[in-house]
Amino acid sequence: LCLPSTCSTQTLEHSLAAVAHDVNYFTSSGNFTIEFTVNGSDCHTNVRPSLNTTEVLGIMVTLGFVIIVIICTTVDLAVNYETSREPSKCERAIVAFSLYTNVKRLL
Repeated sequence: LCLPSTCSTQTLEHSLAAVAHDVNYFTSSGNFTIEFTVNGSDCHTNVRPSLNTTEVLGIMVTLGFVIIVIICTTVDLAVNYETSREPSKCERAIVAFSLYTNVKRLL
């Protein structure tokens, strides 16, 4: 049910209770009754919450780590398929962040 944000939960509950009263009146056989309860946590708006500094920093650090892993995995695959020589210290440091090599070692 979509309502303007100016409507409160009490207004909605009162309106639904009026509808339920009318339905219950026409089905007065006593077999069932309709009741509505509206909880404030059920109401949502399209307004997105803003991110604080800690959340932005966490996202940036995670994104930076993902970018490093992608770059190192790409370099690792290029070096491993290009030559069969012993990797240099720099290449070994890059391989430390390679998703391909680390998953291969774990399995």
